[in-house]
Amino acid sequence: MTLNIKSLALRARRLSATRATAAHAQTQANGHPVQQLITERILSGSKPGARSSSDTSRLALVVEGGGMRGCISCAMVMTLHELGLLPAFDVAYGSSAGAINAAYCLTGQRGAIRIYYDHLTQGAAFLDLRALLPGASRPVMDIDYLVDDVMARREPLDWGGVLASPIPLRVVASCLDSLEPVVLSGFHDARELAAALKASASVPEVALGPRPFRERPRLTDAGVFEKVPLPSAIRDGCTHALVACSRPQPTQRRFLERRLSGVVEALAARLPVRTPNLRAALRRARAVGLRDEGLEEALHSCPHEVRDALGAYVLPMYPASTAGAHSLCLDPAVLRAACEAGRAAALRLLEPVAEAVAAGGRGPDGVEALGLGGVFGEGEGERGSEIGEGEAEGALVREGAAPVAA
Repeated sequence: MTLNIKSLALRARRLSATRATAAHAQTQANGHPVQQLITERILSGSKPGARSSSDTSRLALVVEGGGMRGCISCAMVMTLHELGLLPAFDVAYGSSAGAINAAYCLTGQRGAIRIYYDHLTQGAAFLDLRALLPGASRPVMDIDYLVDDVMARREPLDWGGVLASPIPLRVVASCLDSLEPVVLSGFHDARELAAALKASASVPEVALGPRPFRERPRLTDAGVFEKVPLPSAIRDGCTHALVACSRPQPTQRRFLERRLSGVVEALAARLPVRTPNLRAALRRARAVGLRDEGLEEALHSCPHEVRDALGAYVLPMYPASTAGAHSLCLDPAVLRAACEAGRAAALRLLEPVAEAVAAGGRGPDGVEALGLGGVFGEGEGERGSEIGEGEAEGALVREGAAPVAA
């Protein structure tokens, strides 16, 4: 199926004012189809992998990365989990940092959010901007440190929990041989999962790469072809998608944020291209017509217009701002503020769902006990008020999680 994003954007602009207003009013009154599906499944007690025969929908959780800005989508998916809404989903897709966020979400490990502002900002073990200078001997971003040290020892991922999850994880990466996005899945063990996460997050010329995975020897960061892995989810047959975005809507991005993001991207772009076929991959990425701006513009249409054009109902969660966070941000205070922006965005869209579930008598303990204003709990951990009402603390790290050998 070809996803003609530009055509959809044009159709959205050509909607008559009367039709657009009526469609918007109907959606506001009845809720977005993605919200409706989540509500219906939670109220009925439906579980992933054991849906009723009458439920033919396939709901995807789609998670954008963005380097350190991925803390925003991390806060979003952790909010989703804390509200008890995760069982409504059938599959999770993640790009780059978004894949890591999705992995921690599937196991309910809230401590993942600490990775961004505690572990990765300490010293230069993960991110060293001096490596942007000519003659540097190390990569700017050390993905091996993130996966083999932080995710194995400091905030250990429950690797077995991800592998056994009834909601499978699909990790999106970019293939420098076929010049297209690829979906990595069906992991046999923790090593394979770790290899997939590394490949998806290996930013070209910034992190060491490309990376191998099974029969594919040269994979690199998902963002080359799919910053937001929505097209992969739709190609796989998903009928509904909730998208955790780490960037605001284009029209709401502040001038300074756009300028800062442009400066960071320009610095990375000026690095000498040492990876074979990378230039061809970047040219291909510009030519395929899946620019994020076109996709985001298309999603301003009413949900039924989006479904008619894309084949799926799509509900994006946009933060009001990034709070100044960018892909190479190392300021813990800025990253904490960005996490709060992500949490607030998720609550704006998911609060009505959680309220409907609670009103139906099936509110999960998390909703009833934590309340909708502070879904990460109050007073959990020693720094319970650092972000919102303590969402960074109270990590549910599983005991006995096997570390991944370097």
